[in-house]
Amino acid sequence: HLRHRERAVAAEDFQDLALETPGCHVGRVIVLPRHEPVSHTDEVPGVVTLVVFPAFDPMHLEEPVPDRDMLRRVCAWLEPRRLVTTELNLIPPEYVPVWTSLLVETERGYNPATVHGWVELAIRQYLAPLPPYGPSGSGWPSGQPLRRVDIQAAVLRIEGVRLVHDVLLADAEE
Repeated sequence: HLRHRERAVAAEDFQDLALETPGCHVGRVIVLPRHEPVSHTDEVPGVVTLVVFPAFDPMHLEEPVPDRDMLRRVCAWLEPRRLVTTELNLIPPEYVPVWTSLLVETERGYNPATVHGWVELAIRQYLAPLPPYGPSGSGWPSGQPLRRVDIQAAVLRIEGVRLVHDVLLADAEE
């Protein structure tokens, strides 16, 4: 509060204030300064776009999407706090589906079916968009491409995994 004093000027101000929206459970906000979402144009002066994630979406557990009411509430909360010269846009996240297949060798003494469940859960958590998941605990980094080594590193941290022999990774639409 002392930093932004209820005014949205810097990207962090927009993020902090959006997360504090009364009556909304906002789980994550990604600020895209100078991005115009309709034309997908960057470097537009005076434009700020926020990608808003709900903290929980029972209809889309792994890909939470805010409803119109949430976007309206966040917008109404930010509207009097933005500079008059700032054009504010709020949009839902766009998810990129992926497909992966792994060949994992388990440690001796571990049930392969149990380790398989742990691997599946770990990958889902590693790729999750909301905190406390993702590579650093703040959700999957926006715009960061997913690489096979990312999956391999996440899986090698799991108890009972000895080796990851192969990782196949593709867009789900391929």
